[in-house]
Amino acid sequence: MAVGVTEAVAAYTHRVRRFYYRVMLLGHGCPRCSGSLSMVAEGRCRCRACAFVFDPTIAFQRCSECGGVPELAIRRYRCSQCGEGVVSRFLFDGLVFDAAYFREKMAESRARKQKQRTRLRAQLVENRSPAIDTGPVDLGSVADLAEAINSLVAGIPINPEPYVRQGLDLTRYESHMQAHLEPVPIAFDEIPRDCKYDDPANLPGA
Repeated sequence: MAVGVTEAVAAYTHRVRRFYYRVMLLGHGCPRCSGSLSMVAEGRCRCRACAFVFDPTIAFQRCSECGGVPELAIRRYRCSQCGEGVVSRFLFDGLVFDAAYFREKMAESRARKQKQRTRLRAQLVENRSPAIDTGPVDLGSVADLAEAINSLVAGIPINPEPYVRQGLDLTRYESHMQAHLEPVPIAFDEIPRDCKYDDPANLPGA
């Protein structure tokens, strides 16, 4: 329900903003061709005839104190003559941004960061220690190094014999099973695992 209310409020606000701009631009024409206008962004409108884009506050509004032309100062309007603040009638929520100002500040910020990175790289190059020529490794130059390395593998045969798995002797297996068969049935896991009858001739009664 909360999501539905939020979406409904957002849609209603969008319709109110469009209606507000149509009312405020009603009766104003394009400074170039007197064509009708439509708002395209906060503080920007466009002529429907010649596509001229301009700030309606600066074009149509004047300072209430001295009649001066407003100018955009970062995020607000002020009179270009007396410096008094001008409340724009062409802003729905009162927020506007000076795009040129923010582009300039972003460019200055990027330039400062690039300058800092360049200076840091230069400092790292200056403080870098020279390369060390170690030459070839000579194990004999370190006393007891060879003995210490050999002690790590002490007791392990150098060439251990490969493990050969013995195959299953079916004859021996059968002899062992027959040796424990009795008239009374027994469980399979009760048969001992050790095999004493390697040869069928050694079975009891053979």
